[in-house]
Amino acid sequence: MLRWDIKLSSLNEKIVVIELWASWCAPCVKEMPKIPELRASNPNIEFYSISLDKDIDKMVSFVNKKKYDWPIVYGGYEDDNKDLWDYLNIVAIPKYYTINRDGIVVNVADHLDTEYLNTLR
Repeated sequence: MLRWDIKLSSLNEKIVVIELWASWCAPCVKEMPKIPELRASNPNIEFYSISLDKDIDKMVSFVNKKKYDWPIVYGGYEDDNKDLWDYLNIVAIPKYYTINRDGIVVNVADHLDTEYLNTLR
């Protein structure tokens, strides 16, 4: 099982990108390999992924197979976690929220714009 303990105070010095994804989503799966490259090229950014898979076991299997090592949590499908879906107004994935050091969402995108993200310092 994947487990991440994250203290919000630890994020004050970082730009945060929150990814909404699922293992059944072909565009999501295509974008995810960019994250390790971005993490390596820009240490000012922290990535956090929220899986919208219908089954946690499928998410865990996918993440373990790919050996992804950033914080990835299970958010669940709409039927299982309507509060999350409503709060984030989820209508399509993938979705990437870029949050600045002041906690303000400064960009929402349907793909990882590596050029843009590498300019953030």
